[in-house]
Amino acid sequence: MNRSGCIRWLAGILILALLASLAFLLLVRPWYLNWGASPAEIGAALPGDENIPAPEHTHTRAITVRAPAEQVWPWIAQMEAEGYSSWSAGCCAA
Repeated sequence: MNRSGCIRWLAGILILALLASLAFLLLVRPWYLNWGASPAEIGAALPGDENIPAPEHTHTRAITVRAPAEQVWPWIAQMEAEGYSSWSAGCCAA
């Protein structure tokens, strides 16, 4: 491959990377920042919100569990005890 062919190839790769980045920022990122959360959950005040009065970024991710808390909580507590929670791993410790 000659020099001009190499430059065209690199320019094509750069343009492709820029387009992929732009598509991610405009299409994918807004969707996953609030993945699974309803509009009511996104707008609701959540525990800990008072710790940062004017955040630059907000994200709310959620799942819906169709079971009473009395049935779900033992499973969550067991996952925490077994180390399957990111909180127990210390990744988010203050």
